[in-house]
Amino acid sequence: MPLRDTPNAPKFDGSPRELLRYFEDVKQLTDAAGLHGQSRIDAALRYVPRDDAETWEMLKDTKGGDYDKFVNAVKPLYPGCERDAQYARSDLDFVVADQAAKTMHSQTDLGQYYRSFLRVSLFLIDKKRLAESDRDRLFLEGFPEDIKTRIRRRLEIKMPNVHPDDRYPQQDVYEAAQFLLKGTSS
Repeated sequence: MPLRDTPNAPKFDGSPRELLRYFEDVKQLTDAAGLHGQSRIDAALRYVPRDDAETWEMLKDTKGGDYDKFVNAVKPLYPGCERDAQYARSDLDFVVADQAAKTMHSQTDLGQYYRSFLRVSLFLIDKKRLAESDRDRLFLEGFPEDIKTRIRRRLEIKMPNVHPDDRYPQQDVYEAAQFLLKGTSS
């Protein structure tokens, strides 16, 4: 097993999003080292920050030798760690508002926004917490006003039959933004 804080050691930064990945990394490493039961739990405790380790050690399932019970006992300490609760609509609203307040000068900026938006919106759509029409509307709202106006103008020319009250599909908005930011990669 690697020493704590070395490059190959599993890492947990205390964020709920990283908890399950951390436990999977510990399981993979302990499998490779032939460690099971209490030794696997001890390894999971070894790599977390001291405050977390002290809290986890107080849980009754820490001493039972059953790694899955131990993991299930730790999870409630980190609300939002479960993959089906990974993102909420407010997370998408934050991505959109945050990006709308920034300037967008390049395709690199566009790519960062697009990836952040996709990560959250695809999760919400998959969990039936966001409609595709809402996704399309929100994606356009994330652009600064000057670029949003230029995107709309381009789409009005390319898609003249779209009613003004209808939303442009996200992919069309993205392609219009790519066109407008062409030649500005950084």
